[in-house]
Amino acid sequence: MAFPAEMRVGYIPNMNLFETQIRNGNLELGGIEGRFLKLLSQALRFKYHLKQSVDGESGRLNDNGSWTGLLGCFKERK
Repeated sequence: MAFPAEMRVGYIPNMNLFETQIRNGNLELGGIEGRFLKLLSQALRFKYHLKQSVDGESGRLNDNGSWTGLLGCFKERK
């Protein structure tokens, strides 16, 4: 099985862990996890698309069966 050329990555902003910043129109990753993602993407030659958790949660199941946080952030909204 080949490694994917593109990946979607969900994240929760956290100082020193995963930081994002726009400089001169370019997205820069900071923090230990952000730098690690950048290093992995260069070494394994894949592109990533970031999606931030809107509510800042990892995820919990709602009564209606949907998920919050990172677990729900990639679900298509209707």
